[in-house]
Amino acid sequence: MSELTSRIEEYYATLRTKAEGRAERCLERALQNPSFSEVDRSYQKTRIAYLRAEAEYPERLEQLEQDFTAVRRKRAGLLQEMGLKESDLVPSYTCPRCRDTGFLENGSACSCYREALRRFKLEEIGIASEAFASFDDANKRLVPQINYDYYRVKYCGRFPKVPLSTVFMGSTGTGKTFLASCIAGELEKKGKNVYFLSAISLNRFFLQCFEKESYRSLSLLTDCDLLIIDDLGAEPVYKKVTVEYLKLILDERFSKKHPVLFTTNLNREKIFERYSERIYSRIFDEANLDENNLFQGEDLRTKKR
Repeated sequence: MSELTSRIEEYYATLRTKAEGRAERCLERALQNPSFSEVDRSYQKTRIAYLRAEAEYPERLEQLEQDFTAVRRKRAGLLQEMGLKESDLVPSYTCPRCRDTGFLENGSACSCYREALRRFKLEEIGIASEAFASFDDANKRLVPQINYDYYRVKYCGRFPKVPLSTVFMGSTGTGKTFLASCIAGELEKKGKNVYFLSAISLNRFFLQCFEKESYRSLSLLTDCDLLIIDDLGAEPVYKKVTVEYLKLILDERFSKKHPVLFTTNLNREKIFERYSERIYSRIFDEANLDENNLFQGEDLRTKKR
């Protein structure tokens, strides 16, 4: 078992212990009340009889349903007197879909497991991970310049059969990062492995690799289904690091037909000046490039003030 797998299993075990422990403590507290303890025994007995009658004695269902409803109300009333609810007696899992196991009943990985896996992998290389946005939360009136439906259908719907390079260009606050996060969230729901990194975080990671003279962790960025590099151009350019490692990542991803999505405040000319022809030719390779995604409009962050 790998160290990463062990960490994730420990993470889910902790979540389950916390949820189940709280429910057990609430039940123990309630059972200390003699009246509740007596009613709870009657509740459990009536509940079992009702469930059994559903399968074996349907003619008794009506009377048992009345009995079960009456004892359940009495039980709920006693809980209320103690400042408790019925829901306090059952585990409140962080993820009710998988009950904090990471896997669904059919054996497939839960979406929360994929998110945990992504977060732990990024933490391995010293990069914080944040939850992605959703197309369902997009305010089309606030950002009229972005056709969310187009990207949800044309990009996410066709993924991974999309251009290898997609560039969202535009001034600050025009919705580029939010749209990229929506795309990441949509693809993650489809089970895709998406890494969303700011150019500053990515560059810091490159510097760590350079100082340690290690390329091992780069595979996390070259093998994922989609790599999103946000705010390209905001990072400092380190000699023998920034351009060289970025080129390495892009070359490796493109050779594997793994797409990259960039957001940037820079135009083409500024990108060429900053990164030279080596990076420019890869980002804007016409054979691999999505249509020019130019974002215009007011700075939404200023508009909200």
